[in-house]
Amino acid sequence: MLWGNMMHILYIEDDIESIKIVKKAMKSKGYPFMWALNGEEALALVKAHPGLIIINLCLAGVDAAFLVRQLREFGGFIDQVPIIGLTSPRLPRQGAKALGVGCNAYLQKPLDIKELLSLIGDYLPSPDQRAP
Repeated sequence: MLWGNMMHILYIEDDIESIKIVKKAMKSKGYPFMWALNGEEALALVKAHPGLIIINLCLAGVDAAFLVRQLREFGGFIDQVPIIGLTSPRLPRQGAKALGVGCNAYLQKPLDIKELLSLIGDYLPSPDQRAP
C-alpha cells in the first residue's frame, strides 16, 4: 500500500466514528490516509512507510504505550516518523507518558480537527506543497 512520493498518514484507532471523522478531514486536505484497528494491523501497515502516525493511546485491549515503543524499535525509517498520541481527558498524565514512550506530540480527545491539522502541518508538508 505505497503511495509513491506522497507521505501518507497512518491512524491507529479502534473507534470507527473517530476514523470516519479523521478520514474526512485528511481527505479534505489531500493527505493519503490509512488506518489500523489494532496493534497487529498497525505493525503490518508500518511497512508501507507512513509519513506520520496518529495513535489513540486508549485502544481497547492494547497497551498503546508498548505499541509506540514497538513502532520506535521497528528500525530504519520509523525512527524519523512523527507520532502524535491521542490522550483521554480522564487521564491527565497521559500526555507526559506519550512523550516519554516515543510520541513527538499529543492531543487530548475529543479531537479538535483544526488543531490536529495544524499539528500535522508542523510535521508534513501540505499535499499542494509536494513535488509532482
